[in-house]
Amino acid sequence: MNRSELRELMGRLESLEALAKLFNNLWFDRIRQDAKDVKAQAYLTVFDDAFPHMNHVIEFVRRSAGLLSSGEESHEEWQRLQSAV
Repeated sequence: MNRSELRELMGRLESLEALAKLFNNLWFDRIRQDAKDVKAQAYLTVFDDAFPHMNHVIEFVRRSAGLLSSGEESHEEWQRLQSAV
């Protein structure tokens, strides 16, 4: 992964995080109340369960991308990163 790919990845992660927060803060409760379709309710439940942990996943990917883009294949650093999350 080169630097430009890393910047693109980081930008997409920040956009995803912002969009998820916006959805959660503005529309989630209203959509949950109005949703009658069982499948839609299941998707909303998955989002509700996953959202509190999304910031951990995004942080892990950010840190992983930085480690992988450095060109170093340090197994010890990778293990530390995984155990920190």
